[in-house]
Amino acid sequence: PRMPRLAAAASACARLAPGVWATARTHPHGVAYYNGLIGGLSGAQRRPERDATDYWAGSYWQAAAWLRAHAEPDAALLVPIAGHVMRSIAPVALRPDLRLPRASERAANGPVYVCYVTRASAYGEVILGLERDGTPVHEILCDGAPILRIHRIVGERARAAFEATRREL
Repeated sequence: PRMPRLAAAASACARLAPGVWATARTHPHGVAYYNGLIGGLSGAQRRPERDATDYWAGSYWQAAAWLRAHAEPDAALLVPIAGHVMRSIAPVALRPDLRLPRASERAANGPVYVCYVTRASAYGEVILGLERDGTPVHEILCDGAPILRIHRIVGERARAAFEATRREL
């Protein structure tokens, strides 16, 4: 009787292990899960599956925590993809001095942080330029793949980013 119970327990563990591993590997971004048969999320991004990322922008919570800890006082934040998500969490997730102006507003003279989920199908002029010529100051990885990037820009590049985002909207 002991051996059949042990075999049953081992069988149950073996059946549950892949799901447990996938959950642990992508936590807290389970929505970014892609099957290991295509190489997980990083494999999906290499294919390229243009929406293989944190599609629903839940990682904006972690981005807000990073910005709270690292952004200069009175910095502005530009969120070209799913900005409504950041705007909805800003009252509780961002410091009060971090400004989240609408894209239609003009950029301030100080630093601007451009925060976005790596949803390539939604990339516009600003993000394409940052992806080509910029180095993120922060990046969130899930399953070995980038799901969010934050860039810091200043001066003319910041003003141009707001203008380009205004045109795209």
